[in-house]
Amino acid sequence: MAAANPMTQTITPAERRRGLIAILFCTVLWSLNGPFIKQLSQEYGQSGLAIAWWRSLFAGLILLAPAYRALPTLPRTRWWIPATLSFAAMCGLFVAATTQTQAANAIILQYTAPLWILALSPLLLGERPARRDTAVMPFVLAGILVIFFGQATTDLLGLSLALSSGVAFAFVVLSFRRLRDVDPLASPCVTNVATVLLLAPFAWSRNITPEPLGAWTLLILMGVVQMALPYVLLAYGLRRVAASEAALLTLLEPLLNPLWTFLWMGEQPTKTTMLGGGLILMALALRTRFAADAREQRPITSRTNGD
Repeated sequence: MAAANPMTQTITPAERRRGLIAILFCTVLWSLNGPFIKQLSQEYGQSGLAIAWWRSLFAGLILLAPAYRALPTLPRTRWWIPATLSFAAMCGLFVAATTQTQAANAIILQYTAPLWILALSPLLLGERPARRDTAVMPFVLAGILVIFFGQATTDLLGLSLALSSGVAFAFVVLSFRRLRDVDPLASPCVTNVATVLLLAPFAWSRNITPEPLGAWTLLILMGVVQMALPYVLLAYGLRRVAASEAALLTLLEPLLNPLWTFLWMGEQPTKTTMLGGGLILMALALRTRFAADAREQRPITSRTNGD
C-alpha cells in the first residue's frame, strides 16, 4: 500500500450539499432505533442487553470492510479504555432504557450529554466552558426535572437508565476528543467490536439467541442500517460540512425517534416528555447556534488521501 498523501482542497457548494444530505440521512437512520427496539422488545421478547449485543456485532462486522486499512495504524493510547468502556455502557444503557420507558424519554435524556460534558471537561480535559454553554445549561436541567417529576412514579428505572446513557455519551465525546485524529470509520468499528466483547459475559449468561425469523431480520437491520451505515454517511458528510451545521442536523434525531415510534408502534409521548424535551432540545439548538455565531467564518476544507 502506498503512503497516504494528505491534500487539502476547498469544498464546492455541490459537495457541501451532498455532505448535508449525507448527514441528514445519517440522522434519519439513527432515529430508527426507537421503533426497532420497541418491536424487538414488545413483539419478540428480546431484552435490552440482547438487542445492544447483536446490534453492535452486526455493526462492527460491517464496519470492518471500510475501516480495515486504517486499523493497523490506530494510535496506542490509554484513551481507548474510557472510549470503549463508555461506548459499551452508552449502548447497553440506552437500549435498556428504551425497553423500560418511552422511546422519547430515552433519546431525549441521552441528549443531555452536553450538560455532563460541561461539568466534566474542566476535570478531564482542563477545558473551561464558554459563557454561552453555561447560559443554556439551566434549561437542560429544567427539562430533566420536568420529565422526572412527571413520570418518576411509573418510569423511574427507565428514566434513570436513559439519564445514565447520557452520562456515558458524555464520556464517549470526551474520550474521542483525545482520539480526534483517528480514522472516522475505524473508531466506531473498534468501539462496536469492543462492545460485543465487553457485553458478551452478561448477554450470553441470559441466552440471547433470538428464535423468530422476524427478530433476526430486525437485529440485522439495526446493526447494518441503523448503526453501521450512518457512520459511513457521517464520515462522508463531516468532510464537507462545518461541525456546527452537522450538530444542528443531528438534533433531528430526538425529534424523529418518537415520531417513528408513534407511527410504527403507536407510542405517544406524554405531556411532560414533550415539555421537558422541548426545553432540552431548545437549549441544545441555541448552544450549537451560539457556537457557530462565535466562530469566525472560514472556507470549509477537506483532507483526501491519495495512493
